[in-house]
Amino acid sequence: MAALYKPRDKRRKIDIDSELKSLIISIKHSTSLPDITATLRALCEGDADALTVLIIESSNACLGYGVPFSMAFCHTKLQLKESYTFASFFVPGMSLIEKALNMTDWLPDDDLSKQSLVRLLSFLNDKGSINFIKTLHKRQDIFNNETRLCVALAEHVLTKLAPKANYILDHHYPRLKTDDECRCGCHSKIDDKYGDTSIGHYSVWHGNIDALVGGEGLEIPVLIDLTNDPDSPGGRAQAEMKHRIKNEHIEDFPIKHQMLSQAIVFSFLQKARHPDSKHFLIPCIGMSAKQMIVYLYDSKYDVLLQSRAISLTDGNEVNYTGLIVLWLVLNYQNLGSGLSEYCVKNMSKAAFLKGADSETENIYKERLPVGDVHGRSMCETLDPTSTRRVVITPPDTPKFVWPS
Repeated sequence: MAALYKPRDKRRKIDIDSELKSLIISIKHSTSLPDITATLRALCEGDADALTVLIIESSNACLGYGVPFSMAFCHTKLQLKESYTFASFFVPGMSLIEKALNMTDWLPDDDLSKQSLVRLLSFLNDKGSINFIKTLHKRQDIFNNETRLCVALAEHVLTKLAPKANYILDHHYPRLKTDDECRCGCHSKIDDKYGDTSIGHYSVWHGNIDALVGGEGLEIPVLIDLTNDPDSPGGRAQAEMKHRIKNEHIEDFPIKHQMLSQAIVFSFLQKARHPDSKHFLIPCIGMSAKQMIVYLYDSKYDVLLQSRAISLTDGNEVNYTGLIVLWLVLNYQNLGSGLSEYCVKNMSKAAFLKGADSETENIYKERLPVGDVHGRSMCETLDPTSTRRVVITPPDTPKFVWPS
């Protein structure tokens, strides 16, 4: 039976090779090529596009009872002297596009790399996709509603750049009957896109992700920033945080704490699910109609990185930095290189589990479920007779200062 599929597989290979060659020629003759190459150069050299190391000074991640993502607190300190070029952690991806743009008649050897390039170059060559990003922030019927914004970004940006065109939306999203399709005008049906996106554990950080993009166990968590909508998860989280954190400057996105908690939990989860992966620097994406931000956490080496807030548009034009960064992080398994030996040796550690008891540490490392994750109140989680209530904090643990 296997022989019957060889001609079809060969034809498919010829088709993708032909498509990729055509796309490379098209992008090389595109008027946007100077902007694209300037973006690539900045990701390799530019300070503005660097990733900065974070150290966790205090959090409510290891209290001995569960905390939902919407109530997560993770105060970090930026290590301004520890900024690394974005390309440092995505060497295969940057090399892939560099060769495509600089070499004649060159194609990658493996199909996965070919598919990744096809998805990026197809997007960059697609006027409809580019115009969608340019005009999204003008569509008040979309960007003022978190559900519709999440659907629009998933349908027209994220899945077009991800290795698999799959996504799952949090089934807790508020929606009307009219929200059974994408509201941008494409009329794509989305009834089957809602599902259980909960991760974590009821004894630690846990909750639902706005959207999981990708597939086959290598999804990327995406958090939508819509703080002007009080009924949205992001809006509720921001309202809750306002009275809890009065004096802290929250860098870049108002939902930073929620993003950090999801990025860290997801990294531990993926390390447990895919222990043979070549690296565990797992990204989490935060997006609004106008900008995006990326956090990456390596649960093996305890390194936490933050990008700057990246605008999706530059005046009336698209900002190619956002598109290429999205492409790299959504394809992190194939296009990412993780932490180099130099980074492992020299980077400051996030100290995420510092002060955690052994059971809490074990939960993060080995017992994080996917789906059907429900929280418990503190009184339900803590057993009055349990020794877990007595946590010995190492003497070198920084003093935690909790918000009133």
